[in-house]
Amino acid sequence: MPSAILTLFWLAVHALIAPLVAPAEKPTLAPDLTLLMEGSKELSLSSFRGKWVLLLYGSTYFPRSEEMTLVGSHVREALASHPFEFIQIFDDPSACDGALFSTTLFAGIPATIDRKQLPDFFSDQNLPKWYLIDPEGMILASGCYETPANLRSILTKAWRGDPRMKGAAIAATATQAREEKLLQKIYRVDMQTIVDMSESILAKDPGNEVALRFLLHGLIRTKSYKEANMVLAEKTAGREITDVTRLYIDTCRFVESDDSKNRDALLAFSEKYPESKFVRCILLPMHKVPDELTSGDKELLRVAYRQPRGFDVKMFTGYTLQADGHPIKALRYFEEERGRGVMAEFALADCLEQLGRSAEARSLLAGRNGLTPENANPTEAWQQMHAATLMLDWATAAEYARAYQKLRPEKMQGLLVEWLASEYLGDQARAGELREESLSMTTSSNRYQKAASLLKAGAEPTVRDLTDLKDENIRFDTGLLFALLSLEKDRYFSLRRAQLASWVTEWDYAVFNKLRAIELDKQK
Repeated sequence: MPSAILTLFWLAVHALIAPLVAPAEKPTLAPDLTLLMEGSKELSLSSFRGKWVLLLYGSTYFPRSEEMTLVGSHVREALASHPFEFIQIFDDPSACDGALFSTTLFAGIPATIDRKQLPDFFSDQNLPKWYLIDPEGMILASGCYETPANLRSILTKAWRGDPRMKGAAIAATATQAREEKLLQKIYRVDMQTIVDMSESILAKDPGNEVALRFLLHGLIRTKSYKEANMVLAEKTAGREITDVTRLYIDTCRFVESDDSKNRDALLAFSEKYPESKFVRCILLPMHKVPDELTSGDKELLRVAYRQPRGFDVKMFTGYTLQADGHPIKALRYFEEERGRGVMAEFALADCLEQLGRSAEARSLLAGRNGLTPENANPTEAWQQMHAATLMLDWATAAEYARAYQKLRPEKMQGLLVEWLASEYLGDQARAGELREESLSMTTSSNRYQKAASLLKAGAEPTVRDLTDLKDENIRFDTGLLFALLSLEKDRYFSLRRAQLASWVTEWDYAVFNKLRAIELDKQK
């Protein structure tokens, strides 16, 4: 196209797009940003001259940014044969994570930019910010957020008349429209609708991974991790899935089961994606407990708030803040988990106790009116013996431990908790009796075969030994038994291993965390 005609063409395009630009704005030349890619590669924005560019600057944790990323990816897929590129600049410190944890099968170019050199061209306010850049590098339109329909309308009007964009149809397909609507719904906390919409997409498109991940998200919150994983195991059986979805599913399975298979799967992702800060985040609780995190670990932990949603880092962050001596800050995270099970109640009550709100903490864990060790059922006796342990009420812990042992004589958890309480009460004679009873049950019961074999070998259990025990109560019993036996010089490290073998969203993690804190205080 001759230069004079080309100039007239772009003037016409600018005139056409002008009504879409704020009155105070005029088409301006986009700065030549240096885009930081995965693998420390760099790419200049000017290298895309000759193409239309939809540039999105957004956050991986903000709903509307995720929505626009999904729409941008859909548009990019539709325009694969046209001079068009979608560039997503993520605020996440890892460009690898930007693509790995996008809400869609990401299409386009993921990048970050050096935040120290953040130009005026960008703003951290009102994310996401989008910019439409024409083939000459001019910013024709921009905005903070557009609905999918509005954004598609702006793009279509912008390149109208460009012969290279002839036949560029970017209307959402029926499936894409459902995906985009699903993403809008997910932030309104209407979880049953999420489940229903996901199922409707999968009925017509069984391989749709966006719907698979949202189905998992919805099932976790309407039913349980166990139910979600059962359903997804059925839907993914014999089917190849991308690493994005596999990582999402394995993370959620790990949260539910904490078995070695899923632990190994997550470790494999760490090797495959060494630059992924998020993968390193979800591995942190496998290697460190809250009071052992470095300042770098704590910075890294912030990334875990991003994707995938199946990983709940709030409890771990709460424990970390508590260990750092910031119980008020920790309380906010524990409060957000209130009502989500025994472990959440334990963690919240322990934090309230640390803040001097003992009456409130004890009220939270009190159980039904008139509850006593004599009239408690097994579940009530179990919960109260651990609740009393967390409150350092050793006498009450011992009473409910005895009650639980009578109700569940085939287990030794009552013996172990009473043994622990007797030590702190200074009753060494009773502690000695309970020690012998516990050892006798260990060697005579099939339930504790692993512990018996370790005792025979004169060995302490490793984290892997404990993790291989699928029953979390057996895992707790085995870990506490060896901590009480103090085969090591320092009980703290035995408790640490037991805690590392638990998952942060399990009740035993909370109990071991408290016991380790007691041992650490004794050392000081």
